[in-house]
Amino acid sequence: METEKGKSLLKEINVFESTEQGKAFAGYLKSKRIKLIEAFDHFLKNMSQEAAETKEAARLLQKYAQTGHLSEEEGEAFRRQMYDVLKMLGIGIPFFIIPGASIILPILIKLADKMDIHLLPSAFDHSDEEIEKKVDDSESKNDLPGLEEKQ
Repeated sequence: METEKGKSLLKEINVFESTEQGKAFAGYLKSKRIKLIEAFDHFLKNMSQEAAETKEAARLLQKYAQTGHLSEEEGEAFRRQMYDVLKMLGIGIPFFIIPGASIILPILIKLADKMDIHLLPSAFDHSDEEIEKKVDDSESKNDLPGLEEKQ
């Protein structure tokens, strides 16, 4: 029995099956759906964390506007989050404006990481090996019941 999440994903993937290239792409997505679900869940978790940190930074800004001062820890937390907001803007704006940015940005991010330059917000500061290990572990244990290939 498939889960609602699995059924929903299969319905979305089936949209591509109207052409031969679409069928090939849909087949590829179906074969990689567990990794796709894990990656999407990871992305949503990190975005949720960034949203919470940004909300906290807004609270700190309001406190500063009212009292005129922040503790050293609060000031540091605010500064770090403002860097993260600027990083998101620096990645997000070109992604929508520059043609081909969806191909160029991942390459640029990988190259920057190799040069010890962190372009992604702090919530995304996880090593690729750690993420791959988590995805591989979930595939081997089949943590998502009901998403097995139909025979």
